[in-house]
Amino acid sequence: MKLAKLSYCLLPILLALSLEVSPASTEQRLFYSVAQLSVGDEEKTNVSVMLAEMVKEIGGTKGHGEYDYGVFPFPRSLSNLAFARADIHLPVVVNKAGAAELAKRGYAYIPEPFGEVSFSIAYRKGDLKMQAWREANFAEQQQGDLSLISDSSQEWFFSYFSNIEFSSCRACALEMVARGRVGGFLFATLELDILVSNSDYDNIVIEPLDTFPMSMIYRMDNTKNVEQRVTRALRDLKQDGRIKAITKKFIDFHQQPKGPLMNSSLSN
Repeated sequence: MKLAKLSYCLLPILLALSLEVSPASTEQRLFYSVAQLSVGDEEKTNVSVMLAEMVKEIGGTKGHGEYDYGVFPFPRSLSNLAFARADIHLPVVVNKAGAAELAKRGYAYIPEPFGEVSFSIAYRKGDLKMQAWREANFAEQQQGDLSLISDSSQEWFFSYFSNIEFSSCRACALEMVARGRVGGFLFATLELDILVSNSDYDNIVIEPLDTFPMSMIYRMDNTKNVEQRVTRALRDLKQDGRIKAITKKFIDFHQQPKGPLMNSSLSN
């Protein structure tokens, strides 16, 4: 009888404790899967190292929980997210096409971007079709029968271009442009500049296309308050200048391309 009375007395206390503990259970360790994005010239930049340093700052921000991270090839990093081996994948380009594709797969952008990246297009000198498209401000409706190629990691994000194919071999893509097999190679400006400067091709022109926000993606079925925790941490890092200091240390993600931009409706 005394045991029964004791259990009745303890029940409200245990219930109260469980309610207090439950919010903390959502603040579990986060695993960040960082895409391996060295651009081929280690002395100039290594984006993966920069992103890893940023992740350390996010994880170390007071009140935002603990973290782990790993650096993987881009496809492996995405598969880590797909098979719940990671809570977050970064980086990705933010635009409508990407958001729609992510939603189909059960992912979403972290709403707070951490920087920007400019994209350009490389094409052959004297290519009249590409020159006409440039003069049309790279508008989608003016693309016509042009053929384009991009890195396979961009497939989700640039699907709004017609006649575009994707390749996992960047050097091969550049060669296809130089030989006239495709009209243009769409890629991140910094990486494209390095690829062209390290090649033997002297018939390549690089023109800026647009600047996109860069973000992270997470699984929408997570139970760790990923969106709220990471967004809060990123805002803190921006406010005290740490994000800017890290990006400037490796690469200026906020550089704006010079020259005409493609139709801005494509990137919003």
